[in-house]
Amino acid sequence: ADSAHSRLGQVAAAAAAMPSDDPASTPSPVATATRVPAAITVGVCVMRKKCEKLRPLLAEMTSGGDMTVVVFEQQSILEDAVSDWPVVDVLVAFYSKGFPLAKVGEYVRLREPFCFNAIGPMSELLDRRAIYSRLQQIGVAVPKHVVYDHLGGGEGLVLREDYLEVSGVRINKPFVEKPASAEDHNIHIYYPPSVGGGSKRLFRKVGDCSSAFYPDVSEIRRDGAYIYEEFLPTEGADLKVYTVGPKYAYAEARKSPTLDGRVVRDPSGKEVRFPVLLTAHEKDVARRISLAFGQMVNGFDILRAHGASYVCDVNGWSFVKSSSAYYQDAAAVLRRMARRAISGEDSPFLGAHMGPPHMGSPPSLGGSGDRLPANLFSRTEPAEQGCARAAAATRPPELRALVAVVRHGDRTPKQKLKMRVRNAKLLRCFEAHGVGRGCAEAKLKTPVQLQEVLDLVEELLAESDAKLAPGSENSSESEADGVPLGKLRQLQLVLRRGPFGGLNRKLQVKTVRAAEGGRLEEALLVAKWGGELTEAGRAQAERLWRSPRG
Repeated sequence: ADSAHSRLGQVAAAAAAMPSDDPASTPSPVATATRVPAAITVGVCVMRKKCEKLRPLLAEMTSGGDMTVVVFEQQSILEDAVSDWPVVDVLVAFYSKGFPLAKVGEYVRLREPFCFNAIGPMSELLDRRAIYSRLQQIGVAVPKHVVYDHLGGGEGLVLREDYLEVSGVRINKPFVEKPASAEDHNIHIYYPPSVGGGSKRLFRKVGDCSSAFYPDVSEIRRDGAYIYEEFLPTEGADLKVYTVGPKYAYAEARKSPTLDGRVVRDPSGKEVRFPVLLTAHEKDVARRISLAFGQMVNGFDILRAHGASYVCDVNGWSFVKSSSAYYQDAAAVLRRMARRAISGEDSPFLGAHMGPPHMGSPPSLGGSGDRLPANLFSRTEPAEQGCARAAAATRPPELRALVAVVRHGDRTPKQKLKMRVRNAKLLRCFEAHGVGRGCAEAKLKTPVQLQEVLDLVEELLAESDAKLAPGSENSSESEADGVPLGKLRQLQLVLRRGPFGGLNRKLQVKTVRAAEGGRLEEALLVAKWGGELTEAGRAQAERLWRSPRG
């Protein structure tokens, strides 16, 4: 055991305590300590090439003082007995090529650490057929597809130049051909003769290339088991969704490799991606997938097509590569999960039941301003104060989004004021200009008409002020003989805005209620103003006048 431990790299650090009322979940065994130990030991059991990519996340998780990270060296993982591996409170483990899943499962059963990602379901993630089957079981939409094993002696395959049919289920071209093994990333798309035929091969990025078109290759592969699914038009973008537990998701859009196969990169050489908001339904899909596969840190792909969202792949342990905000949020969630599990307060997944999605206003993805992510699927609870805020205050701010409202500047905005009028003097004025007695509405635009209304408004305001006791003021909610005082003063300001003329002001009067005989009892007065030429608009007009088009 000593020799095994000597080959383990150990990094000690700490993180601020993050208690929470936020339920989470995991299907893996949970320690039953009655309190959180002074230092939680986090074991990292992954292949060597994956360990380096975990550094940013581990640095965030161990940034305060109560967590110790123990890295299981690859030689120990492959060669030593699991009884010689160190005992840890929390285990970070996920599959990659050469990773001994069965052996790690044996260690989990022996030591019973809290696992962020359940070991058992990881084997299911290695088979695309099993993934699609599980997604359908939990009510998540997947593309229409069939499965056929060319080496299994199966029957019922019908292949024509413009479609494929298995056991009576037809998939028209263009269709996608995926190997059953999720570790095989060589995916083909076959096109119908009506658009020229041929096929496109998708593969893991090689330099700036992610796919290639073969105009003369239309034959499907017959060397194993494949999924054949309908090709979904996504307007050139795929969605990559990253979850941390059932209540946190971060989504990015990238250029689809089915377009031209060219990878768009930023000046630093990284693939260009854009953060996006998920719909309420997509958030519920993220929750269901996290729970069903038992993977707290997880990634999956969404295709938005035909007004719906389809999941076409589930990856297991995946995380955003270039967002410091994501690492901060993810580390906060994982710390809270670990502390709740080790303290024995309750299962981190308590309350994360499979139920209908929360259909309220979709909150932003990527966490809240308190560094603790907002609950995406139910009402957001207040974030912890204390050390969470202190830690956030020390981090440089990151711009998440910019919202702008822009309009042209050649005219001022048009504005409108509505008010109901029951004042006898104003109603008689409106009747004099044709409102009532068979006429439902009238517009007052001329200087004489507008001046007449202004005079009546000022008369009503003067009468109202004269009734006040010395030193008191009228409330904007009070009325002046059937007219709201606040709106009456606004109307006064509008009508006083410079000399009457042009089209910069008008009044529209509509009948609301009239007595028998047509006498007006209540009217709706709508004042409209604005749309006046600004200095920029005037300069623009002068430039056009000087150089008119021929």
